[in-house]
Amino acid sequence: MHDDLNTLDLTTLSDDQLKKLIADGRAELDRREKKCKQEASARIKALAEAAGLAVTVKDKVQKRRGRPPKNRDQ
Repeated sequence: MHDDLNTLDLTTLSDDQLKKLIADGRAELDRREKKCKQEASARIKALAEAAGLAVTVKDKVQKRRGRPPKNRDQ
């Protein structure tokens, strides 16, 4: 597959083929990222358990919504 990827000429693809390739690539990257996070979380929990600790691994930090804080210098 690596040889095909190195010789893939994107200019020969139709717009729809290129869009599908991009969408498929993004989906694969998302799948790999999710798997990597799950594996890291499992390793962290195993290390903590081996040390007699209990941990909770959160997936993402909540983003604050609304306006950004005002700059005090202005």
